[in-house]
Amino acid sequence: MKKTILLIIVAVTAGNINGYAEEPSDTININEVVITGNRVEVSRLNSPLTISVISSDEILSQEEANILPVVAKRTPSLFVSEIGVAGYALGNGTSGQITIRGVGGSPNARVLMLVDGQPQYMGVFGHPLPNFHMASNVERVEVVRGPASLLYGSNAMGGVINVITKKQQNEGLSFRGHAAYGSFNTMKTGVSAGYSNGNFSAGVNVNHNQTDGHRDSTEFSITNVHAYAGLEINRNWSVRAGLTWADYSFMDPGSSLIAEPITFLGDITRRMATLSVKNNYESTMGGVYLFYNSGNHDFSDGWVSADVNNGVNIYQSMSLWDGGTVTAGIDMKRYGGEGSFGFFSDTFITVNESAGYLMAEQKIGSLLNFTAGARYESHSNFGAEVVPQFGITVRPDRGTIIKALASKGFRSPTIMEMYLFAPNEALEPERLWNYELSATRQIGQVGIISASAYMINGSNLIIMEPNPTPPPPVFRVNGGEFSNWGIELESTFYPVKALQLDLTYSYLNADTKLYFAPEHQLFAGAMYHIGDFRLSASVKSIRGLYTLIDNGDPANDIRESYLLADMKVSYRVMEFMELFIAGKNLLNQDYQTVNGYQMPGINAIGGISVKFN
Repeated sequence: MKKTILLIIVAVTAGNINGYAEEPSDTININEVVITGNRVEVSRLNSPLTISVISSDEILSQEEANILPVVAKRTPSLFVSEIGVAGYALGNGTSGQITIRGVGGSPNARVLMLVDGQPQYMGVFGHPLPNFHMASNVERVEVVRGPASLLYGSNAMGGVINVITKKQQNEGLSFRGHAAYGSFNTMKTGVSAGYSNGNFSAGVNVNHNQTDGHRDSTEFSITNVHAYAGLEINRNWSVRAGLTWADYSFMDPGSSLIAEPITFLGDITRRMATLSVKNNYESTMGGVYLFYNSGNHDFSDGWVSADVNNGVNIYQSMSLWDGGTVTAGIDMKRYGGEGSFGFFSDTFITVNESAGYLMAEQKIGSLLNFTAGARYESHSNFGAEVVPQFGITVRPDRGTIIKALASKGFRSPTIMEMYLFAPNEALEPERLWNYELSATRQIGQVGIISASAYMINGSNLIIMEPNPTPPPPVFRVNGGEFSNWGIELESTFYPVKALQLDLTYSYLNADTKLYFAPEHQLFAGAMYHIGDFRLSASVKSIRGLYTLIDNGDPANDIRESYLLADMKVSYRVMEFMELFIAGKNLLNQDYQTVNGYQMPGINAIGGISVKFN
């Protein structure tokens, strides 16, 4: 407990990193605009939800091919499991498990990942596809810490990670390219081109990354292509289309604790298409969004699957009276697929979800802001689910915001749970209630600090029990419960020009032992720019991470604690060219996030990037 108190004191009195900026006054802004918490652009701190934002500068300060390691490092209460230097192996549940505030993990379907606001997950198992998100194609990431089911429905039970892709900003033609080589024969390459002329813009981004891995049989390779086009029809209407294709393969060598492990291999192809039509008037704004996801998975254990996830989102936000805003929306979604194993193997099964929601906001002067909303969800299997949310924001002065929130989250059972493995077609949604209180204080033009406290009570969790009428011998039922509470701290400071300092901390108290949910997480980092040099350095402390839970004998439990140090140095040799070198795990920590999968020690990568506008 003393260590916890010490960490809190450090977090409150120190600073937090959010990306390089030339002028601190342009970056430190208590009213930073986000879209994930309300679907339309609003001040992050006026949104009732607790939202973290990871900027493109912060993303580029880490030399990562995938976006998730950067997001997990910088977001309190968020954790993502890893087993190697690059890529996430699927199928055996070994990596890419996401938790927020202890909610998520297994099944890996309780945190929703979005691409430009549209859901992206595997149609049969309901889990996100972590390898799909390349860091070079990302403008920023917005993370909702806590349930966001009012706006996004199922799978947003624990939170939301919204990956917002890059768009061409400058007139004319632009080109970017990068190439890097490092430890374990790791290679990262990518090119992107964009064009803008008046109201029209378009671009394409192509990446290829591969590695031999730090253990035998840990090879990983991915090719990712993203293309988009947008047209500003007039000052009020715009249309945008996007296509993403990814093909990747991985090797999972198995646990090192097994005498003769069997290597698990996978080949995955994913596709995503989006189309949006948006409007923006003085007193109303909204849009129509269509999305289509599909994929094919082929694993060495014989599992072959095809899945689909598509739908439409329609919403409109209207300012109908002084200080009052109402947002109304309709969501329709169809998802499912088929697999080569299970009770309904080789049968393409889909379910349908449709929902309507209404969220109202009322401002009373500059002091108070009330929000309330409800969602009515209709599922083709279990029927209806009602999702309420209530929030209040108090602004006692220009630099301080205090928020309170009560929100419900839920997760619909997946195709796998209802039809394939230990199935039960009568399953109902998992549910939770989240209560939180937060305060944010801007410190002049040099810093901002936030603190949050939350309590989460979950019920109706899907668990395994003996089947009274086998087969199968066990089946899934709604019967699990949990209770979590915790605290979170974020801060960003610019003590001098061109120096950014970041600190985040989170503490989790769970009534049950959880995988992929550390008790303590602490991140501290700095980014500094002088002349043609840029330097970024960070440390991440993880304490109390369960990697083995033995319910029969707690003495066999294994909890990991480790401290990771990373650094990146870049030098601009010409106006359009930059050289860089980055090192990870510089303290050579011996650690695991999954039992039996030792993570690599000190490793490095270096390369070149070019940019023409």
